[in-house]
Amino acid sequence: GAAGPGVPSMPPKPCGCTRPFICMYGHSDNAGVTDAFRKLVPRINVIEGTSRNAMFIKELRRRKCIYAAHVNSPPGASLDELVKRWRAHLRMTWGQTAGRIRRDRN
Repeated sequence: GAAGPGVPSMPPKPCGCTRPFICMYGHSDNAGVTDAFRKLVPRINVIEGTSRNAMFIKELRRRKCIYAAHVNSPPGASLDELVKRWRAHLRMTWGQTAGRIRRDRN
């Protein structure tokens, strides 16, 4: 459809998840939390949290649910410390390819 005067109409891009985008935040690996969140899928298609449970995150992917990782970054952390924290989380779910994260300093 038309987006308005002077604004080009753009078709929606597929994201692999159902619409609308419905996010639930606050997931953790604490007792009972994963089971409670598991019951929300497919009504919820994005879950935000601090999980280190690769099996759960991969299960969500199979169910077309996105896991938005929340990596705690301490104030004053160096670039190398931040990269190390994110790299550890990504390796957990993506494997060794995450070791190729670039540290652009530009």
